Amino acid sequence: NGEGHFIALLRKKEKAEDVMYAGKEYFSIPSAKILIVDDNMMNLDLLKGMLQRVQAIVELAVKGEEAIDKVRENAYDLIIMDDMMPLLDGMEALQVLQEEKLCPNVPVVVLTANAVAGAKEMYLEAGFSAYLSKPVLAKDLYDLLKKILPSNLIVWESKEDTVQIPEAEHLYILFRMQQR
Repeated sequence: NGEGHFIALLRKKEKAEDVMYAGKEYFSIPSAKILIVDDNMMNLDLLKGMLQRVQAIVELAVKGEEAIDKVRENAYDLIIMDDMMPLLDGMEALQVLQEEKLCPNVPVVVLTANAVAGAKEMYLEAGFSAYLSKPVLAKDLYDLLKKILPSNLIVWESKEDTVQIPEAEHLYILFRMQQR
């Protein structure tokens, strides 16, 4: 058997149900295949957990070169890519994806802590479809998903048809089992 370990990021107190509900509707994206690219495992785990809460199919890459290889081999509905990575950063990886026409109709979202004036515009001009700032809040991610993903990938359910999520101090908890 294994021993459970919890990692939690605390945020201001809010109802977790408000994060995934839009009005009286809940959304999920069970057929959306999303690639997350970041050299920081904690960021990968957090984003993966948030995306799995809405039932996305998630794949991970820890560097730009690995992301390019994955895109050469697989089709994705969305790519979320960190900008600051060693060797091939997000801007350079995006340039390769564009030059090789590997995913011409797939939105590529930049994930960055770069919040200086003009940064968002710089990333959009470089060809990124959208900008997501770190630390990523679940509400911001879910709002972006609803805007950027094709409507045929989003499944809407009424709030009455879903299980209510109780009030929570934290938005996400990652649970890991370790083998003994």
